[in-house]
Amino acid sequence: MSSVAAAVPPPEDRNLPPDPSPQEALVQPDSSAIHDRARDAQRRFERVRVQHLPLSAEPGSSPCDELIGRMCYWHGDNHHEPDPEAVEITVAREELLDTLAHAARRLPGDGWIAGQRVFYLVEAGRAHEALEVARGCAAPEPDLCHLLRGLALHRLERFEDAERSFRLALAAMDPRDAGEWVSLALLLERTDESGLDRLGSQAREAATRRLWALADPYYLVRGNDRWTEHMSRHAVSRIQRRARNPHGLPWTSGLDELAIRYGQETSWTRYVPTSGSSMRPRVTGRHPPHSERYMPPDGALTGVASLPPGMVWGDPVERPRSAYAPSYAPELGTMYTVLARFRRGDSLLVVAPFRFEPRDTSGAVPGAGSPEAGSGHRRDVQAGLFLVPWAETTGEVRPPTQRMLSDRGTLSLVVPLGSYVYSVEALDRRAGHGARFRGDLALGPHPDDIPDLSDFLIIEASDRMPESVDDVLEHALPSLALGGLQELAVAWEAYGLGTGESRIAYSLGVEPLDRSFFRRLGEFLRLVGRGDPLTLEWIEPSPGQTGAHFRSVDLDFRNLEPGIYELRLELRVDDWAPVIRRRRVQIVG
Repeated sequence: MSSVAAAVPPPEDRNLPPDPSPQEALVQPDSSAIHDRARDAQRRFERVRVQHLPLSAEPGSSPCDELIGRMCYWHGDNHHEPDPEAVEITVAREELLDTLAHAARRLPGDGWIAGQRVFYLVEAGRAHEALEVARGCAAPEPDLCHLLRGLALHRLERFEDAERSFRLALAAMDPRDAGEWVSLALLLERTDESGLDRLGSQAREAATRRLWALADPYYLVRGNDRWTEHMSRHAVSRIQRRARNPHGLPWTSGLDELAIRYGQETSWTRYVPTSGSSMRPRVTGRHPPHSERYMPPDGALTGVASLPPGMVWGDPVERPRSAYAPSYAPELGTMYTVLARFRRGDSLLVVAPFRFEPRDTSGAVPGAGSPEAGSGHRRDVQAGLFLVPWAETTGEVRPPTQRMLSDRGTLSLVVPLGSYVYSVEALDRRAGHGARFRGDLALGPHPDDIPDLSDFLIIEASDRMPESVDDVLEHALPSLALGGLQELAVAWEAYGLGTGESRIAYSLGVEPLDRSFFRRLGEFLRLVGRGDPLTLEWIEPSPGQTGAHFRSVDLDFRNLEPGIYELRLELRVDDWAPVIRRRRVQIVG
C-alpha cells in the first residue's frame, strides 16, 4: 500500500519544545510531564487522522459476518485498494514523530515512547529508521526492545533476523504471557482446535511446530514470515493497548483478536451522523488488501503422519479464520501443476510441470490472448519445487528444492522414498505477485518382482518418439484442462515386469463422467445408445530385464466434446492383480 508524500513544515512551525541545552541535560527532567505531553501528542494525532479520513456510507447496512468483541466484522471485498492518505494526516504524523523523538531524548528509558516511535515509523514506511530506534531502545522491560527490533526487521523483510529477535523476546517474557503469544487458539479451525486439546504437552508442541512449518507462505523466501507476522501482530497489540486508536475505543479483546487474526488495519473511512445527532463519527477499518488464508487447511495440524488423504491447498478461501498478505507478494495468482511420481530404486523422482498466472486485474481471460499468456519465459519470476519430509515439519524447514527463473516449465527432484508435503511455488517479487500449490505426497518401498505403474504424464505429442521420462519433461502439461483440438500423448513407467515369459497387457481408456441426468435416463430406458468408453488395448512381450520401462501412447482428443473425462491406464501381468492409474481431465472448447 502506498502513501502520499508531503512537504514537511519547518520545525519552528510545529510548536515543539527546544532541545535541552547541555546544562539542562544534566538536570533530572520532569519525567511525568514529558511522558504526558507525548501521550497527548499521540491522542491529538489520532483525532486529526479521524477528521481527515474519507467519508463512507452509513456502516451496518448488512449483517456482520462475525461479531468479535464490540467489533462488527465483514469479510467483504478483499481486493479493495485504499484511498491515498490525506496530506494533513501525513504532516500530522511527522509532527508526532518529532515530538516523540524529542521526548525520547529526554526519557531514553521510556518504553511507551519507544514503542510509539517504532509503530508510527513503520506505519510511515520508514522501517529502517524504526530499526535504528529499536536498536537504541533502553526500556527496562526485558522483552520490549527485542519485540521492537523484531517488528522493524519483519517490516524490512529480514524474516530470519526478526525470528531471532522474537524468540529472544519470548525467552525474556513472563511464561504466562509467552504462552498467550504462541497460542493457536485464535487461528485454528474447528477440527484442529478440538483435536489439539486432546494432545499431550509434547504432542501439542510438535503439532504447533508442524502448523507453522506448513503455514510458511513461500519456501522460496528464507525465514518463516507467517510466524514473524504473528509475533508482529502481538507486538503491535501490546503497543496499541496503551494508546489511542482510530476507533476511539479502549483496546478491548475484540480489537486484540482482530489484530491477531487479520493483522493491523491499514486504512479507514468514517461515517458522520446527520446534523443534530449525538453520535460521534464512526470509523470503519480495513485490513491489508489481498489478504488470504496461508494457514494449512483444517485437519492438517493434528494429522499424525500426513495430511488427510488427497488433501491439497492453494485456492483462496471465502471466509478464512485468519488472513495474511506477504509484503513481497501480496497478490495471490494461480499455480497450475500436475505432479507425477517415478520410482528410482530406493529413491523417488517427482516431476512437476507448472504454469504461473498472476491475478488478472484487466478483465482479460487468463491464458487466452493476454500478453503474459504467451510471453514465454520471464526473467523476473522465480519458481521452485519443495519436498518437505513429514518428520521435518516439526522443526525448521530446510527442504530440498529445485529453482528456475520462468513462469512455466517442469521442475523435478529426486528424494528418498517416504511421505512428504510438496510445494510448487512461483514469485514475481518485482510485480508483487506469487502463487503456490501444496499437498500430500507419499511413496513407499515396493518389491522389484511385483508389477507396478508410475503416475502418468500428459504431454504434447512430438515428431520424435520419446524413450525416457527425461525426453518428455519439457513437453509435460501443467493442467488437466485440455484443449479439444490438441494432439497429446500419455507417458508412464512400468515396474516389476519380470524377465521370463510374462504376458503383459495394457489398456488405456477415455470415458465421459459428466453425462446429464436426462442422458443417463435415456440410456437406462434404451431410448438413446450408451457411448462406450474409448479404449485402446495391446499386449507386449516381457522386456527380459528388471527396472523401469518407459512407455508413451499418442491420443487424439479432437473429436471429443467438451466435458469431464477419466483417463484410465491398466496394467495386467500374468495372474497378478491389475494395477490401475487414473486422472480426471477436462476437455474445453
